[in-house]
Order: sequence, then C-alpha cells, then structure tokens
Amino acid sequence: MPNLSGARELVPYAKPSSSAGEDGVVVHTVHHSVAGSPRVLVSWGPGNTLCVSYLAQGGGGEGDQDVVMNPRFGDENAGNGKVVEVKLGKKDDRPPAEKRALAYSSVQAFAFLQNQKLMMLQHDGGPSRTVTSDWWQTVLDFSQTISGTLGPSFGPPGSATDFSGFSSKEVQESSTPKIEKAIWDLVEIFYVDKNAASWLPERLVDWLASYDVVLSSATLYTKLTKLQQKLIILRFPEDDQEYWDGIASALAVGWLDIVVSLLRMHGSYQHDQIDNRNVENGLVETVAVLISKMPRLRPSLPAGAPGQAFNFKPEFSKAWEKWRSQVAKLDGSTYWGECNHRETLRGLKKLLKVLLGSIEDLLMATSHWMELLVAHLLHVQPFSKVSEGLAGYAVKCVESKGDTGMNESSLTNDPFQELILAILSDDTEVVVAECTRIFDPWLMAHVMELLTAKSKYAQTLLKEERYNLGGISLEELNRLFYAQVLASHQLTWQVR
Repeated sequence: MPNLSGARELVPYAKPSSSAGEDGVVVHTVHHSVAGSPRVLVSWGPGNTLCVSYLAQGGGGEGDQDVVMNPRFGDENAGNGKVVEVKLGKKDDRPPAEKRALAYSSVQAFAFLQNQKLMMLQHDGGPSRTVTSDWWQTVLDFSQTISGTLGPSFGPPGSATDFSGFSSKEVQESSTPKIEKAIWDLVEIFYVDKNAASWLPERLVDWLASYDVVLSSATLYTKLTKLQQKLIILRFPEDDQEYWDGIASALAVGWLDIVVSLLRMHGSYQHDQIDNRNVENGLVETVAVLISKMPRLRPSLPAGAPGQAFNFKPEFSKAWEKWRSQVAKLDGSTYWGECNHRETLRGLKKLLKVLLGSIEDLLMATSHWMELLVAHLLHVQPFSKVSEGLAGYAVKCVESKGDTGMNESSLTNDPFQELILAILSDDTEVVVAECTRIFDPWLMAHVMELLTAKSKYAQTLLKEERYNLGGISLEELNRLFYAQVLASHQLTWQVR
C-alpha cells in the first residue's frame, strides 16, 4: 500500500494483473465522496489475511465524482478507492485457483472422516469418548489421502535410477516437494502412526529421502545432485574426493541404494582394470556387500532395495550385533596394506567409520542438523523410541551444526525449522502456532484431525472453548475458515 504521499509502501503487495479477480489481490473497488485527506482502513479478512482499504481524497461532498487513483493501484477509472487482501505469514506464489483446487479436492476425504467419527461416537454411546483404540488407523488413512493431494513423493537424486543420467534443471524444479507436504508427513509420523515408534529411525530415513531438498539450500540433496552431474565426465571417479564424500554422506543418512550404485561405479570394476586392481576391487565389493546386507528395523523394504528388514526388535538386535562385528573385522583386516590406491583406501575406511557410528565422521558427512539427527539415530542409537530423549538429540544436533547458520537463535526466524523441532519435542502448542504460520487456514482444519488422533492433551488443547475467540475452540475456528474457503470465495457468488 502506498502511504499518504505515495512515495513508499507501508505493506508490500503484488500489482494486480489483468484478471484481478483471479490472480490479483484487489477484492473490490469503492466509490465514495468522503472529504479530506486519503485514508487507510484495516480490518480482519478470512483466515490469516487483512483487508486493507485505501480511500483516495474524496470530492468534498460533490457527489460521486471520481478522483484519479494512485497509479500503483491500477486503472485510474476503476474508482476512487480499493480494498486489497494482504496475507500475513509466508509468501505463497501459488495462484488462487490452484489453492482452491487443493481445498476442494480434500472435501471428500474430510467428510468421510467426520462420518466415521460420528458413527464411532454413536457406537460408543456419546461424545464422552472421542478416541477409540483403533481410531488412529482411520486418521492414518485420511492423512495419507491428504498427503497424496498435497503432491507426489520424491526421493534423493539417483535413488530411482543409476547415476549415468539426471533430470534437467526444469524437471528437477517442477518436481520439488512442498514444505506443507513435508510437515504434514512428519506430523503423521509423530502424532498419528502408533507403529512408527517401533521403527522411528527408518521412518525418518524415508522422510529425509523425500524432503531433504526443502530443509535448506545446502543439503545432501544438493551435494548429490552436483555429484550426479559430475560423474558423467569422470572415468575414474575414485580419484575425486567429492565421490567419496558423496558416498559417505548418503551412507550416513541411510540412502543405501545410492551408496551401492556409487561404489560399483569404481574404476576397478572396468574390464581393463580389474586384473591389475583385484585387491582394491575386492575391498570395494566387500564393503558394498556389507552395506547391502545392513540390518534395518522396519516391516519391509521395497523390492530390490539393499538391506535386510527385521520387524521384531530382538531379531534385529541379534542381527545388528553380528553385522557390526563383521564391519569391525573388516576394518582390522590385513588386506588394507595391499591396497595401492590411496584415495580408495581412505574412502573405504571412512565408510567403515560411518557404519561403526563415529560421531566425528557423521558430523563431517552431514550438512543439516536434521541429517545429523537421522544419522545419529541410524548408526549410534538404532533402537531409539520417540520417548527416549529425541528432543535432546535434536537440540545437540542443532548446536553441532551451528556453523552452518542453523543455530538455535536463528530458528526463531525460520518457522519451518522451529516447527520441525516442536514436532520432534512433542510440543503441541508450538506445533499449532507454527502450522498456522505455514499452512493455509483450510489445511489447518485437517491438521487438527492429525494432532488429536492419539493425544489426549492435544484434544483438550484444541477443543477447549476460548474466550478470546468468542467462545469457540481452535478446532471450530479452523473449520469455519475451511467452510469460508469452500463456500464464500468471491467467485462463488457469480454462480446463480
């Protein structure tokens, strides 16, 4: 908005396009005859928006004579006042039509969930029992449906195919996941899925594989993307330190398919090299086989994925100890003295240190504090549950990565990072507050269902009547916002 002199902006906003009703921020124009200086009026709009009205200098009682508008407001013949919507919080470049389509596509799943809840309450004899033992499974199905609505899932570069090719920059940018989907899936892990606690490290490995790219501008995803492009022109990648650093980073966070693929691009596998480098090739292959047999505490693995899945912790513990002893035995093998390629020797030794849980090597192999946390859970504390000091581990990882700019003081200026920490800490109040800053109001109505799936404290917090909200609860407030999006958009009134 321009100030009274028209020289500066009090609140920045995008200039309306030719189709202002669709993509612009102008809600409507105002014809008035208010005398005196120009005026700016502010009122609450739907959700987290403000309606800002700018009334240009009126005609001093001369009737409806139009006064020329400030050119920043668009067409000077449109009227002598306009009302614009200013959204509070994060910048969202998605067009309104796309956001409405997302909201409309969620209606069926949301209505079905409410119908299931009503049937459950009737069966249980009233609203006194709001959650049954298997209600979280119903919410989990709902969560996965909404997650699919928010966009497809993606993996790290090279996870689906080998490293001989890579997508164009345009394809990579178009396939970047959204922050909303990343947060949604993380909330599902900690607030909905009761089974996630038994194999938390692997759940976070999968989450990081899909959303590492949105954590910051400098993550393992960025490193592997650059390596992927560089490998095209390298015949002997083992001579390049970035090759070994990329393998160590992927291994630290559990992206084993990438690790095995990269190791088998080693120059010793080439037909004209294998006879002269058989000891070196044997060491590389031994490490690759050990990694491909790494025990993993999870119900199952995708077809062809490296690792051995164990669903029961006692079996996993026994297999883990046996496998770790094999890694330690290889680390002390005498064959290392026969390896004449120094870069291969140092690179493979570094991989073994990562597998053995060396804190120093895990710290060097990761870029973001969330990557370090996943590496710690996977290689140092593979038996951790949600209740076993996860928040403390997360804070230590933030402090360890302070030199990257992700220190604790800067988290307050980054709602995404602060929200991740709040979810890991099970701090429901902060989760609700930060989700409100990141999510659109209609999506908050859906988030409420996830937060209350298995947490009695969250139910009390979100269903409590609040005096400052006019006697309604946070859950009811967000449902009202959802109803506004579905039923009261300005274009809806054009349909007769």
